[in-house]
Amino acid sequence: MQTKTIHRFKNTEMKNIRYMFLLSLLFGFTTYAQGTYYKLNDNQTLNQIEYGNLEKAMRASGITPKIVKTQERNDSIIKTIGLFDSKTEANYDKFREGIGTSFKIEKFKDKSGNYYSHDYLKNKPTVVHFWFTTCTPCVAEIPNLNIMKARFNDSVNFIAITFEKEKLVTDFLKTRPINFEHIVNSQKQLDQLDIKYYPMTLLLDKDGKIVEVYSQIKLFDEEINSKLKSLL
Repeated sequence: MQTKTIHRFKNTEMKNIRYMFLLSLLFGFTTYAQGTYYKLNDNQTLNQIEYGNLEKAMRASGITPKIVKTQERNDSIIKTIGLFDSKTEANYDKFREGIGTSFKIEKFKDKSGNYYSHDYLKNKPTVVHFWFTTCTPCVAEIPNLNIMKARFNDSVNFIAITFEKEKLVTDFLKTRPINFEHIVNSQKQLDQLDIKYYPMTLLLDKDGKIVEVYSQIKLFDEEINSKLKSLL
């Protein structure tokens, strides 16, 4: 894990485990009988026996698979699997203990250098995204962030927060825009909140209270969309 800790998975280890099993199995989306199948991050689709074998190996290596999406297709059910580093996810669980508490937007400064008012996030649901420009998983989520923003537009507050300086962020956004309101140069505030793991995304209700904490929004698109709709 890098300094300014980037949330990442054991990609190499995961590939080794996966292919160790799959080389000895019939893999790919072949013509299976009716049933439930499991789709991995690389779109590899496994039947229940194949996935069961792979799941045991993943858990033994500290990787926790979770079902992040379920789709019914004709006579089959496809379950999309997200892969999570168990130790890293434990750090996000600490922040999930804050669900139901208010997010302290008043600790942060706007682009004019003024502190936000305590009521700034009232009357709309809010997405708060913590990131930085050299965080590979953060950059990978940019398309998902922009799709979310386009879908809900002004009915939801969208705020991105980073410890980085304004010029660095501004230069980055010229080529990789994130269509959020940006709060920069917030190292002190992030330290006070003990934010060390990136990316991290919070969903807030209309009262500015934390509803959910996500480590990877791209794996939870459907869930996030559903929760935001329920908060409108």
